[in-house]
Amino acid sequence: MALEEAIEELYRGSKCTKLATIILFMNLCTMHRIDNKFVDELFTFFRLHLLLANNCLPQNYCVIKTLTRRLGLDYKNIDACGKGCVLFRGEYKNAISCPKCGALRYKEEGNILYNVKIFKHFHTILRL
Repeated sequence: MALEEAIEELYRGSKCTKLATIILFMNLCTMHRIDNKFVDELFTFFRLHLLLANNCLPQNYCVIKTLTRRLGLDYKNIDACGKGCVLFRGEYKNAISCPKCGALRYKEEGNILYNVKIFKHFHTILRL
């Protein structure tokens, strides 16, 4: 049932499926570090004002995550060294800097700490 929902046309005559649209949108949002609240507003704007009235674009981020989880496309975020030396998991889970190159795990912008690099781990075995 989730697969049928995922391969549904975004709107009648569309060249893109619902799943393809979600993946493209979420990739852009991830690459540009757009937060979930803005994703909700962006999807609402597109759904109500730019796409045809009978479109099936999800209403918000929560609906998107539910669909991707049902399809087995969920992932786990793992902090990584900015230079790609190590993943901060296991023995390095609580490390503040890279044990190999000494690079910091976090950067500060204003009063907020951000991870320098995040690795998204897709569980391959579950997909096979």
